[in-house]
Amino acid sequence: MEDRRRPFQEVSVRSIVGHKGAERFEHDDKPKRVCDWRVNLTALSKKCNLFFIACSEEIHIHRPTFPEQRLSSKPILKLRLPVSRPGLQGYLDPHNPHSVNRVLLDFLGHEEALLVACDDGDVIGFFVKDILKQEPHAATAPDDVCSVRPFFHLNVGRSAWGLAIHSEARLIAVSANTRKVTVFALALSLSAESLALNPPRTYEMKLESKDMGDNIPSIHFNNTGLDRKGQWLLCGTIAGHVIVWDTHRTPFYAETLSVGSCFGVVHEVQQPDQCTCIDQHGYPHAIWNSVFLDPRSFKYTRRIEVALGTPKKEQSTSFWDISASKLDIPGGQKLLGSPDGRPPLSAIVSIDNTGAIVVIDGEWNHDDDSTGEEEGEPIGIDRATDQPSPPFYLGQEFSDGDRTPSSDSHCPVLIVAKRDLFLVQPLTSEGWCRRLPVIAFHDPLAQNQTQFPKSRDRICFIEQIPELGVVIVASSIGRAAVITLTQSDELDEEDLPKPVYGFRLDHLLPFPEQEKDGWRRGWMLGIAASPLQGMLDAEGVRRWRLMLYYADHTVLAYEIGKIREPQNQGVEALVI
Repeated sequence: MEDRRRPFQEVSVRSIVGHKGAERFEHDDKPKRVCDWRVNLTALSKKCNLFFIACSEEIHIHRPTFPEQRLSSKPILKLRLPVSRPGLQGYLDPHNPHSVNRVLLDFLGHEEALLVACDDGDVIGFFVKDILKQEPHAATAPDDVCSVRPFFHLNVGRSAWGLAIHSEARLIAVSANTRKVTVFALALSLSAESLALNPPRTYEMKLESKDMGDNIPSIHFNNTGLDRKGQWLLCGTIAGHVIVWDTHRTPFYAETLSVGSCFGVVHEVQQPDQCTCIDQHGYPHAIWNSVFLDPRSFKYTRRIEVALGTPKKEQSTSFWDISASKLDIPGGQKLLGSPDGRPPLSAIVSIDNTGAIVVIDGEWNHDDDSTGEEEGEPIGIDRATDQPSPPFYLGQEFSDGDRTPSSDSHCPVLIVAKRDLFLVQPLTSEGWCRRLPVIAFHDPLAQNQTQFPKSRDRICFIEQIPELGVVIVASSIGRAAVITLTQSDELDEEDLPKPVYGFRLDHLLPFPEQEKDGWRRGWMLGIAASPLQGMLDAEGVRRWRLMLYYADHTVLAYEIGKIREPQNQGVEALVI
């Protein structure tokens, strides 16, 4: 019988190969040291067949084989990272201060650029075309490290984390543990003249934000073509705020959106004053990514339950919660220690402002002795883990009086918190909180996996494939989710915007059989996606490869594609 919730074909995901780290290296080969507690350390070129992996203070470059996407034990090149000045100190690793925190591969104008953020605050940029000139030759020893002249190299004062490129405006943004973001306008960008910069025109100009209050692990420009001057920059903080910085206005102006889930929630329309989550010291509400999404990437579906993948959305004032849909995905209900793969039926619980969880039907509790004078938002049990699911909250404020943003971006925004996904409807002059509902998904990668500590379980990796209409998010504990972007205009509520943009969970990786066979190999270092070899310069909708890279150098590769449907031509019009 056809599943009425999923009548259209989701993107296909096929496992290509699994290559365990122990099998990649011969007896006399030793894998290079990789760093822990970083963000994304891998990247795939969109123009040529190159894979980049940050190994401590070097970038190793591989050429994946076709069709298996295997990586050899020895890279074709090792790229040395120059140091801006001697004596710089690291934040995470004092013994290796120049180790890499994040790599980003994107287009700066028409050239593909590799940006590297280091623990000592150095940020280094290389053009891929310059790296390609370093062809290996017979006289090159296997362990030789090459030097490529960077086009961009500076230090931002403290450990650098967030990296963003605006391709058309030729802007580079960097966030650091100074709790500030710096935007650099390079060369002859037309947008440089429109930035609030002084002096008005030099070869390289910069604009610095105010102190945003907390560390900022992620920043993103709008590269959909709807913000051609790079006016808007999304900045995610470890305190759970998404700051929308209008770089064209002086003084510093931004809108702050607070969105997340917390056991301390008293009122849905504001972030709680006190977090009572069990892992409150592990930054449980940190925003690890917030990205603009191209409206043309969203597949139209008439019925909202098809768009969301479930008729079981839980509605509140601000949110449509579609977390229950993960039970319909292979692997979404696969639990260790559960005899039939499914947890017990959910209990209903509530929480007070002291952190006490009162169980009406069930056995889990947080603090049996605590009591509270004010009841919080009611919460339920996450059926994929049999654990309490904290209520959501949504707050909004402006840093410059009562003025509201005048964005002409009109793009939905996907916000990736530590264990939650939120899709916010397009920003308008009325602000985000006027554009409801927020599509919410709690813990899409949930599993009862006791060998992975909760502090590690953070969804800090993201890849967009606009032409396929999909986004891949992944956690450092080694799981990834493939979600399809959707939209629908058949709504019962008259006051809602049309269309409503949403998403549905379609695949969880590694596949259940791969997990059963032990292919999930500990911590994940990064994810990377690009078109398959032979399709890098092709036009139209291409087939893509996705590579998951683990700390023991195990690689899992997948092929992602979609079935062409005559009624769906919007995405194919995209220019990538």
